[in-house]
Amino acid sequence: MKKKFFLMMATVLLGLVSISLSSCSSDDSSPPSGSKTVKYEVTGNYSGQLFVVFTGANGQNVEEIITALPWSKEITAPNSLIAVGFGGQTAAQSFGAAGQTATAKIYVNNVQKQTGTATADINGAMTLPSLATHLE
Repeated sequence: MKKKFFLMMATVLLGLVSISLSSCSSDDSSPPSGSKTVKYEVTGNYSGQLFVVFTGANGQNVEEIITALPWSKEITAPNSLIAVGFGGQTAAQSFGAAGQTATAKIYVNNVQKQTGTATADINGAMTLPSLATHLE
């Protein structure tokens, strides 16, 4: 009787250990359940620097200076984040050349949601269009 009990307990413990080890897989590269991957991207031939502001993973505003194009930033947005936004303009005293362009895009789960293009003015300055999208 004791032998049967120990054999049964060993089987249960072995099962629990193998279940817990298999659920700890570290090769899962997908975002957490219910979250969304948001990618901000700026491409073009603009040679000046851009000061941009975008929504971060916790809903906060993130400021960054883009020194060269192309540029992109990816965040994992939790379910609690309902919308994201992006905008920018020439960084102070870091102008490009007149006529150069930059295109900003927002992707959600690899699907392009918003896009906008700006052209540098005669002074080489530009203001990127403000982009926003709802996270469905």
